Amino acid sequence: NETAELDSLMVALDHRDQNSPALARMAELQERISGIERRLLQIGHRQQSLRRQQFQLEEVGNALERFDLLWEALTPRERIRVLNLLIRRIDHDGAHGKVSITFHDLNFNATEKETTCLSR
Repeated sequence: NETAELDSLMVALDHRDQNSPALARMAELQERISGIERRLLQIGHRQQSLRRQQFQLEEVGNALERFDLLWEALTPRERIRVLNLLIRRIDHDGAHGKVSITFHDLNFNATEKETTCLSR
């Protein structure tokens, strides 16, 4: 344990000797402890980020579960509008039997405005 070793070195340190091995070892331990503290802080931030992502995934899952009900409630015109908001382009490669869909970048401010217009 670096902290315990640091404490024992503090007791044994001769403060008059600036070149003492104990002082050099204390500096090394302090640096290691600082590095560990920085890493713990990074890990804490990463954990918070992962929790937010997990929450967002749960929200997406909940929204998708309710999507069928919403879709059924929309008129054909509203469905077209929603698809136009989501999809930028659709490419069809008949020779290879492939379809590619390119979605718009999400811009929540614009989407909120469009949602407001749809609900009127």
